[in-house]
Amino acid sequence: MVKIFLLDDSHSSLRQNEKIFKSLGARVSKADNGNEALSLLKKEPFDLVLCDLLMSGDNGFTVIKKIKENSTSTKIMVLSTDIQEETRKKTQEMGVVNYFNKPLNNEKAQEIINGVKV
Repeated sequence: MVKIFLLDDSHSSLRQNEKIFKSLGARVSKADNGNEALSLLKKEPFDLVLCDLLMSGDNGFTVIKKIKENSTSTKIMVLSTDIQEETRKKTQEMGVVNYFNKPLNNEKAQEIINGVKV
């Protein structure tokens, strides 16, 4: 079973994405801010962190950098409304393995799960 950690400051997105991943058999934990996410990620390993970029407080770039400093084995993917190519390149340079645009649907979620299993 794939263990996915969702990070998004939108509660409705978190609920919807959790529902989709659980329907595909994933185990899901979530947080709505970077500080909470980093605290939880230190306590338990996950196969994947799926992170929004545009958040209040610590944005996704800051959180990704901190996750990479603490864990080199956790895969990170981005799920964001930001469609700029520069943003995609920046996340790739930071070690993000894939970038998806919102909204999440079952096909994207399955692609994400498959990417974790590789």
